[in-house]
Amino acid sequence: RPVSIVISSEPVTIPDHLTVDAFVLTMPISDPDYGDFILDFKLDYNNDYFYLDTKLRSVHVKKPLPHVIGQKNTTLNFTCAVQDSCLNLASTTITIISHNAPPVVTELPDMLKIDLEKIQDDSSFYIFHVEDPSTDNVSCALSRISLSMDELTLKMDGNDAYLLVSNHIKNNLTLEYELQIWCNDGTDDTVFNLTVRFCTKNNCQGITASSQSNKLQIILVYCFIAGMLIIIIISVYYLWKRLKKVNVENGTHDSSRQSRYISTIQPNSAVHPYDDLEQNGHQQISTDNVEMSAQNTTIYENTNPFI
Repeated sequence: RPVSIVISSEPVTIPDHLTVDAFVLTMPISDPDYGDFILDFKLDYNNDYFYLDTKLRSVHVKKPLPHVIGQKNTTLNFTCAVQDSCLNLASTTITIISHNAPPVVTELPDMLKIDLEKIQDDSSFYIFHVEDPSTDNVSCALSRISLSMDELTLKMDGNDAYLLVSNHIKNNLTLEYELQIWCNDGTDDTVFNLTVRFCTKNNCQGITASSQSNKLQIILVYCFIAGMLIIIIISVYYLWKRLKKVNVENGTHDSSRQSRYISTIQPNSAVHPYDDLEQNGHQQISTDNVEMSAQNTTIYENTNPFI
């Protein structure tokens, strides 16, 4: 049976800014016959953009992919042929579509707050940074403003975007605007929204202070919890060390006392009964009075009758 190469019929899609040696896809190559093994790969040396890593059995980028401004996609092909130890040959052709990637916007705030007192003639405020993955030139502009007005315009300085605000906006009663912004690299657009809020000095400070106050409270709570945990851990550790030290000292004292007692008894020595009495307490002294008879008296003379 021939070698099995299981590839989806759907084309593989990759961005056209992949670098050389970048991974494209895995080639699932197997031999259904027991004991057979892959003997050889018929490599597609004539392919301009891809090559097969025979060890990893994966396809990689050979050189920079074609990129044409204004062209969204480019269709490319890659052919792979494999031969097993029984000289069975299998081949497949993979369709790979490289596509242009749109501009990427970063550092965009959720809301842009502007103090009305800081606005002068044609004041500018930083909004975001934009980069194109294919390093194409990018242009950005306002596509729509809710409550349409001429006092807001977008200005690009390299890859940084700024909002230009006219001094005449102070005469408007509206303090919040929804902006729709688009950025184009000559092929694709990136569209997004931005809320702009105008406020007085007190209002701006109130909003900022509230946000900072909430963050500060959260940080203090976490610090307090962490401090308590550290104190508990240290207290438990020192208590454990103290208990361990006390147990060791008690064990040492008992051992030394027992050794002193044992050392007073000589091996193989007889124990005198009086010594045993001394060790077990004081002797009980008899209270009976015994009168000794004189030398020349008979035994009955000094004897008291029972009756």
